[in-house]
Amino acid sequence: MNFLRLSLKHFKPAWEIVKGKGGGLSKGSSTCSGEIKDNKKRKRTSASTEPCVPSVTSHLPSILFIAGGIGATPVRSLIREHGNIINWRLVHVARDQKHLYEKEFTTSYNNVQLRTDHAGAEESVTVAIAEHKPDWIYVCGSERFAAGMQEILRREGVSEEKIRVESFRGGLRSKQ
Repeated sequence: MNFLRLSLKHFKPAWEIVKGKGGGLSKGSSTCSGEIKDNKKRKRTSASTEPCVPSVTSHLPSILFIAGGIGATPVRSLIREHGNIINWRLVHVARDQKHLYEKEFTTSYNNVQLRTDHAGAEESVTVAIAEHKPDWIYVCGSERFAAGMQEILRREGVSEEKIRVESFRGGLRSKQ
């Protein structure tokens, strides 16, 4: 199943949160004017072009993203689309300090982000779980990376229901 499609099932759309259906967000509070007319068509009753941004009153869903190498690409898409309605943290594992989108992530977001190589991956994930206490954990990377992260998460006592995985076949690394 597609990572984005699977992941989006677990987020309340902003138009539902604004109407007070989302956990921890105050009923009807947003920066946009007007109420939602039709949830399926995503229309507002007002002509406002401002996006609806819910105001936080208590708990946003907390997500720990664990990306291996180019697995940061779908994570980036999720953060761009949902970053303002979730409490997220990123652990990005990459070879040779080649962390994709590092500049974008560090300049655009204030969320905690841990970057490491394979040797520091387990410690980074363990620390992130202990400090962040995520509601959901999304792992994205090669099949081998995803299997390794799932094993670490099991050892840390994370229930299978909290883990979502998207993996892909990693190519062979060319010798230079």
